[in-house]
Amino acid sequence: DFSSSLVTLGLTAGPTFYVAIAESQGNAGQVALILGIAQFFISVIATLLFANYALRPACLAIAVAGASRKYLASQTFTASYPALNKKARAASILLWMLVFGCKLTESYFFLTLSLRDPHSRHGGHEDSGVQEQVLWQQPLSQPRRSYAHNHRIYSKLLATGDMEVKYHPKVLVSQIWNAIIISMWIPATLAGGVCGPRLSFINQGDSNYKGEFFPPRSEAERRISFFAQSLTTAIPQPLPVDAMPTFTVLTPHYSEKILLSLREIIREEDQHTRVTLLEYLKQLHPIEWDNFVKDTKILAEETEMFNGPNPLGGETENKQDDLPFYFLGFKSAAPEYTLRTRIWASLRAQTLYRTVSGMMNYSKAIKLLYRVESPDVVQTFGGNTDRLERELESMARRKFKFVVSMQRYSKFNKEEHENAEFLLRAYPDLQIAYLDEEPASKEGGEGRIFSALIDGHSEFLPDSGRRKPKFRIELPGNPILGDGKSDNQNHAIVFYRGEYLQLIDANQDNYLEECLKIRNVLGEFEEYAVSHQSPYAQWGAKEFNKTPVAIVGAREYIFSENVGILGDLAAGKEQTFGTLSARAMAWIGGKLHYGHPDFLNASYMNTRGGVSKAQKGLHLNEDIYAGMNAFGRGARIKHTEYYQCGKGRDLGFGTILNFTTKIGTGMGEQMLSREYYYLGTQLPIDRFLTFYYGHPGFHINNMLVILSVQIFILTMLFLGTLNSSVTICHYNSNNQLVRGMAGCYNLSPIFDWIHRCIFSLLLVFLIAFLPLFLQELVERGTLKALFRLAKQFASFSPFFEIFSTQIYTHSILSNLTFGGARYIATGRGFATTRLSFNILFSRFAGPSIYLGIRTLIMLLYVSLTLWSPYLIYFWLSITALCLAPFMFNPHQFVLSDFLVDYREYLRWMSRGNSRSHANSWIGYCRLSRTTITGYKKKKLGHPSEKLSGDVPRASWRAVLFSEILWPIVMAGIMIIAYMFVKAFPDANGQYPANPLIRIALISLGPLVWNAAVLLVLFFVSLFLGPILDTNFPKFGSIIASLAHVLGLVGMLGFFEFLWFLELWDTSHAVLGLVTVIAIQRAVHKVMVSVFLSREFKHDETNRAWWTGKWYGRGLGAHVMSQPAREFIVKIIEMSLWCSDLLLGHLLLFLLTPPMLVPWADKGHAMALFWLRPSQQIRAPVYYSKQKKQRRWIMIKYGIIYGLTVVLFVCLIVLPFTHCLSCLPTNSYCSIMTSPNSKANLFGTMAGAKLVHLTR
Repeated sequence: DFSSSLVTLGLTAGPTFYVAIAESQGNAGQVALILGIAQFFISVIATLLFANYALRPACLAIAVAGASRKYLASQTFTASYPALNKKARAASILLWMLVFGCKLTESYFFLTLSLRDPHSRHGGHEDSGVQEQVLWQQPLSQPRRSYAHNHRIYSKLLATGDMEVKYHPKVLVSQIWNAIIISMWIPATLAGGVCGPRLSFINQGDSNYKGEFFPPRSEAERRISFFAQSLTTAIPQPLPVDAMPTFTVLTPHYSEKILLSLREIIREEDQHTRVTLLEYLKQLHPIEWDNFVKDTKILAEETEMFNGPNPLGGETENKQDDLPFYFLGFKSAAPEYTLRTRIWASLRAQTLYRTVSGMMNYSKAIKLLYRVESPDVVQTFGGNTDRLERELESMARRKFKFVVSMQRYSKFNKEEHENAEFLLRAYPDLQIAYLDEEPASKEGGEGRIFSALIDGHSEFLPDSGRRKPKFRIELPGNPILGDGKSDNQNHAIVFYRGEYLQLIDANQDNYLEECLKIRNVLGEFEEYAVSHQSPYAQWGAKEFNKTPVAIVGAREYIFSENVGILGDLAAGKEQTFGTLSARAMAWIGGKLHYGHPDFLNASYMNTRGGVSKAQKGLHLNEDIYAGMNAFGRGARIKHTEYYQCGKGRDLGFGTILNFTTKIGTGMGEQMLSREYYYLGTQLPIDRFLTFYYGHPGFHINNMLVILSVQIFILTMLFLGTLNSSVTICHYNSNNQLVRGMAGCYNLSPIFDWIHRCIFSLLLVFLIAFLPLFLQELVERGTLKALFRLAKQFASFSPFFEIFSTQIYTHSILSNLTFGGARYIATGRGFATTRLSFNILFSRFAGPSIYLGIRTLIMLLYVSLTLWSPYLIYFWLSITALCLAPFMFNPHQFVLSDFLVDYREYLRWMSRGNSRSHANSWIGYCRLSRTTITGYKKKKLGHPSEKLSGDVPRASWRAVLFSEILWPIVMAGIMIIAYMFVKAFPDANGQYPANPLIRIALISLGPLVWNAAVLLVLFFVSLFLGPILDTNFPKFGSIIASLAHVLGLVGMLGFFEFLWFLELWDTSHAVLGLVTVIAIQRAVHKVMVSVFLSREFKHDETNRAWWTGKWYGRGLGAHVMSQPAREFIVKIIEMSLWCSDLLLGHLLLFLLTPPMLVPWADKGHAMALFWLRPSQQIRAPVYYSKQKKQRRWIMIKYGIIYGLTVVLFVCLIVLPFTHCLSCLPTNSYCSIMTSPNSKANLFGTMAGAKLVHLTR
C-alpha cells in the first residue's frame, strides 16, 4: 500500500542525504560508512520484494480484488492473460535480466567509474534499451526457427494413416511435386516443360542447392528453397481432407486495381514517367518475361497451324517477326493475346487479380491432397474424369470459401465491372460481398442498404445485366461509419463459413506449395483432438484448463523487395518485424495483433468484439485491437514459421512515408486507448516490458532519438559559446598544464565525453542493421547477407532511415497534440515517376525540413566554435532530414528536369493571389496553420471550399504548451546563449552595446518593415484595385509580388545589418541568426495561436487583400473584421514566404553539385532501382513542340538560376571584402587571429546566409 511504499522510499533514499551532507562538510566517518552499507542491503531486499510482486500476473487487479469483488470483471475481461509455460516464462524473465544487466553494466562504466577511458573497460559496447532488447531477442528467436528433421513431404503434408491401400511414398510425393512445378508454368515463373528430381528434398542443405532446372536468383528458386526449409520445422500432423475444418479467406477491397488495362501497361503514366509499366516489369523479371514470350510463341504457332497461315504474311520467318512478342508480348491484337499480357503484368504488380489467383490455390491444394490421399475415390470413378473433377470441386467447396468484400461493387464503372466479371468467370467459386443500395420509395425518405453476396454461379438479371445476389441482408443504415476498411470487413463477416478465418489484404499473393500446408496451420489451433469429457465435470476440468488459441500468425514474403532500395528497405522492416520479432514475442507472450496473413479462430473472435474495430480516428490500426481483446480475455496468440504468403509494399518515397505516417498516427491513438491502459497496468513486469518494447516502445524510442539529437546539438551550442568566449586549458604531451594559462577552464573531460557519446551513437546506428543481417545470414547464407547489407549502405539507406524516424516522431507528436488521425491511401504502384521540387517541399517541409534546417544552422555554429571530426556524423544525419526526399526522387539530377522544377517552384511560390489555385504556396501556408485555427462553418456551393478538408480546431491546452510556451522557452534559451557571448570584451578590450536591444532590433525589425509595406500596399490596392482589376486581371498578383520582393529585401537587409554589427565575425553572426530564427518563430506561433480566428474554407480573403475588392466575396458580416485579421495574417505570411524562398534556394544550391558530375543520373538510378546502366530506363521522348518549349525553359530559367547563385554569393563576399579593404592592417590581423573567428569565413557564411527560417 501507500504507507509501506513511503516507508520503503524513506529507508532507501534517506541515508543518501546524510552521507552527502557529511561528505560536503568533511565529517564523513564510520557512521556514514555504516549507513551506506545498510542502505545498500535494504535497497537489494526492497528490489527483490518489489520484483516478486511485479512478476505476479495481473498484479494490480489481484491486489485490489482481494478487498472487493468490484474488480472481478477486470480480472475476467481485461486481465485474464494466458499463462506461459515454465520454459517460456523463464526465457521472458531471463531476456529482461540480460537487457537490464547490460544497461546497468554500461551505466556503471560510464557514470560511476572514471570517465578517463571507459571503452577500454567496456569493450566498446554501447546501445540503447531498444537495441539491447533487439539483440537479446536473437538467441531466443533463431533456435525457435527450425529443428532438423529428415521427414519431408510424405510425413509432414500427407495424412496417410487412414489410407486403406498403402503406396510407396515416391508415388504420392511425385504427384505433389509435379503439381508444384506445373503451378509455376502458368504464370511463367518457370519455362514450360521444366521439371526435375526432388534433390532439394533429398539434400540436407536445401538452401545451398542449385539445380540446372532452377534459374539462379529466380522466383522459382526462392519458392522451392523456402518450401524445402519449411519442411524441416516441427509442424502439426495433418488430418485427412474430409475431416479437416472449414475455413474462409476474407479480403477487403475498395478502389485497388483489379486487373491492369492494356493502356496502363504499354503507355507512360504521365509526362514525368520515363518508362512504361511493361518495360519496367521486363527489366525486373527478365527470366519470367522470356518464359512468357516462349509460351506465347508456341501458342501462336499452334493457332496458326489450326487456322492456317496468314495470307498476308510471307512463307519464311525471320527474327524480326518475333520483335512484337519481345516488346509487347503479343503479335496479334486478338483479345486472347492481349489478355495474356495483361495477366502477366497483373501477376507481377499489386493487383486484386494476383491476390485472388494466389488464394484460390487453396482450392487446388485441397483437390490435390484429396486425390492423392484418396486413391479409392479415384478408382470409384474409374476413367470418368468429369465426375471425378466434380467430386474434387465439391470437397474443395465444403472446406474452403473465399470472400472479397467489394464495398464499391454496385458503383463500379464499366472497366472495373468488366474486371470483376472476369474474376468471377475465371474463378466461379469466388464470392463477392458488396453494399447494395435501394433509393427511397418516396421523396425525402431514406434509402435502404443491403449487404449482398454473389459468386460466379449467380445468374444474370435481364434488366440490369448484373448478377442476382444469393444472399441479401438489410442493414439498419450505412455501415461505413469509421475509416472504411474495418467497416468493409465487418459488413461482410456474416458471409464467412467454417471455424477459421484468414484476413488477407488486396495486395497479397499465395502459392500452391504454401497452400498444401493449410491443414498443418489449422492444427496450430490445437482443436483437432477434443476431449470427450464434460468441461463442467470434476474429472474433465484439467483437460479444459488449457487456454484456447485465438490467432495463429504467419510470415510474409515481401515480393516487392527486388525493385530497388526503397522496396528492399520496406521488405527488410517487414521481415524483421513480421518474422524475427513475431517469432520471439509469440513465444514469450508479447505478440498481439493479427496483421496479415494471420489466421483467426472465427467463433472465438466474433463472440469477443469481432475481428476489426471501426471507430473513426481511434481505430486507425484496426487489426491490433482484436489481438489485444483476445489477449486480455485469456486467448493465446501463436506464430508459425513454416508458412508464408506474399505481400506487396509501398515502393515510392512518398507512399512509404504515407504508410509510416499512418502507422505513427495510429500508434498515437493506441496510446490513448483503454486497451493500452489495461495492458500497462495489469501485466506482470516482464511481459509488460515485452509488450512495451514490441509495440509503443519502438515509436517512443524514435521520438527520444530525435529529441536526443536536438538536446545534444543544443548542449554543444552552449559549449561552443563557452569555448569561443573564455580561455580553455591546454595540456602538453605529459598531461601538464601549459604555462601562462592561469584562470583557464578545463573542458577536456567534457570534450572527451562528447566524443565517446558520438562514437556510441555510431555503434547504435550500426547495431540497428544487425537483426536483418542475422535473419538473412540464417535463411540465405553469409554471402547474400553481406551483399544485401552492402547494397543498402551503397544506396544511402541510412539517410532514409533517419528521415523515416523523424516522420514517425512528427506523426505521433502531431496526433497526440492535435489529433486528426485518418486512413491514408498510400498507393501501390511502381515508383518510376519523378516528383517536382515544390511537391516534395510542401509535403515534407513541416514534418522534417524546417526542423532539419534549424538544427543544421545550430550545428554550423557548433562547427565554427567547437570543431571536431566526430561532428561529421551529425552533419550527415541532419542533412538527411533536409535532403532525403530529393535524394530518393527518381532522376533528380537531370539538368533539364531540374530547371523545369525551378520554374515550377517559382510559379508555385507566386500563384494563388489573383485567382484560386489548387497547387500554390498560399494554399499550403493556409493549410499548415489550420491545425491551430480550424475552419469556419462550411458555406455550401463555394467552389474553392473543395480545396480544403475538414480540420478540427486544436484544444487550448495543446496550443498553449506546444505552440506558445515551448517556442518561447526555446527563444529564451537562444537569447541567453547570445547574451553570454556578448558579455565578453572583443579583441580590442571593448564591450559591445546592449545585446538584448540589438537582437530585438534584428528580430522584430523585419516584422515592422513587413507591416509598414503591407499597410501602404493595402491602401493602394483598396483605391486602385476596383478600378484596375477589370482591365488588368493580374493586378492582385503584381501587388503581392511587390510586397514579397520588398519583404525579401527587408529580411536580407536586416541580416546584412546584423553581420555588420558583429564586425563580420562569422560565429557571432550565425549565433545571432539562430537567435533571430527562434524569436521570430515564437512571435509567429503566438500571433497565430492568440490573434487569429478560424479560417474560411475558401481563399476569398487572400485575394480580396491583394486586389482591394472586398465586396462580392461572400464574407457576410465578417467583411468588417476580416481586413484586420488578414493584416496580421499577411505579416506572418510575408516572413514565411521569404524564409521558404530562401530555404528552397538553399536546397536547390545543395542539389546542384551532383548534377555537374558526369553520369550522375545513371549512378543515382542504379542506386535507387538496382539496374545496371545497360538496363536503365531510357530518356523520355518529346514532340518537336515540347522539345522547343523545354529548350526555351532551360535557357530562360538557367540564366535566372545562375544570376540567383551569383547574387547570393555577392551578398556574402562583397560586404566582407569591402569591409576588409576599409580596415587597417592591425584590425584585419586582430579579426583574423581572434579566437571567435576560427573557421572558413566564406564557406560557412554561405550556409548561414541563405536560410532565414522563421517557422
